[in-house]
Amino acid sequence: AETEAAALLVPTYLTPAQVARVVALAGKAKLPLKGTASAALAVAAHRASAVLTGRPVAQPGMTNGDVIPLRPAATGPGAAVVIDADEAALTAAVVKIERDAAKVVAAAHWPKAGLKGWMDRLVDAVSDRCVRLCRRDPRDSAEAEQALYDQLDAALDRPRTGAPVALSARIGHWFQDLTEPADDFDLHAAALAKWSAEAVREFVSGCGVPTAPRVVWLTHAAGRLPGLGRAVHLHSPEGTAVELLPPGAAAHAAAALVPRWVAGDLSRSHLDGTIPLPPEAAAAAPRSSTKR
Repeated sequence: AETEAAALLVPTYLTPAQVARVVALAGKAKLPLKGTASAALAVAAHRASAVLTGRPVAQPGMTNGDVIPLRPAATGPGAAVVIDADEAALTAAVVKIERDAAKVVAAAHWPKAGLKGWMDRLVDAVSDRCVRLCRRDPRDSAEAEQALYDQLDAALDRPRTGAPVALSARIGHWFQDLTEPADDFDLHAAALAKWSAEAVREFVSGCGVPTAPRVVWLTHAAGRLPGLGRAVHLHSPEGTAVELLPPGAAAHAAAALVPRWVAGDLSRSHLDGTIPLPPEAAAAAPRSSTKR
């Protein structure tokens, strides 16, 4: 209610017609949109200097533990991969970072590996454990299954700390307390994590980029999927860094675009192919590409 300008970032799998519908809904909600963009492209453009200079972009909430692990990087133009996830699908976009622009090379999505696929596996694994312990199945009750789903969804960030997760399954007067070790989350989703990482690897290798991507960025939503970050790291080429982005990465990218739209520096059409980089990003990039 207090802002005079807003930006909207959308998943890469939305069609132009779907983007138009979203913009129309935003208009009905009286959001003061100045522009829209593909989330993956906007994130890559906002972090372009990390590729051009070979130095990670400092962001609120980032820690050394959010890098798995950071390998020495080259400088100058290169490619980045942005992996995201939502209820509908796991998505990946290959973005070429040039000195003056970020350009989408290819994008893909996999509905099988959306958040629901991961949650279904966790719910099934925990429910099976509950059956073994007390011969009661939370999936027999829609209410109990939903409650377990909600607890697991809220707990997805906790295994990264190594702490066990306390869960409770309840049907009427019956209840069962469960404690899930942090490593079990990765075990429950290991097959899906491997499948997803292999799918991303095959997509990236077939998109026509002549050299290995400089970096793979996992959004917070993708990074919280059990085992995905580690699997992507294991399936990434030597010399490709794998980094987990903070929760606000997309919001920071959107906020950086707003003043450029207001100033008329960016097209008001939906940005899903190219975003010109601001002059300071190009100025920061060294003119020679060398290994450090």
